[in-house]
Amino acid sequence: MEFDENNGVEEQESKGAVEIYSRRAVWWFSFFSPIIGGIMLAINLFNVGYKKAIAGVLIFSVVFYAVTNYIGLKLAVYYQLTKLNIDFKNADIATREDFLKFGMILIGLNFIGATIMTRAFFKRYFPEEDYYPRSITGPLIITFILIILSFMGAGF
Repeated sequence: MEFDENNGVEEQESKGAVEIYSRRAVWWFSFFSPIIGGIMLAINLFNVGYKKAIAGVLIFSVVFYAVTNYIGLKLAVYYQLTKLNIDFKNADIATREDFLKFGMILIGLNFIGATIMTRAFFKRYFPEEDYYPRSITGPLIITFILIILSFMGAGF
């Protein structure tokens, strides 16, 4: 004889439960684009009812994006990467090292931004891990469309 804990009744989600993008999803999207990660976190905040916190998250993501782009531009000028024809097979070792330094600095900045987004903002409003994760299919599709449009606009 089997013991049935539910007595034949299926469990239903509580009516107050809301699906939100997970902390991991917000981190990865913030790592590649702070604005998209900020929008995902803002959607989470809107769905849960923290409407006053949305402005702070969006302002942080836009300001962080602008600051990292400014730093990236200044680094590109410093390493004289804007005047080079990118040909890694024939580039000297110093040029390769400059590209590597440039890339590592930008990756570090993106890591810092994603960590701030999840550790400061996400953890403040969603301290417990007891939420229902939302599918990231929509943000992925939108991100790929934006990437394609940016490459088309850049003339690639």
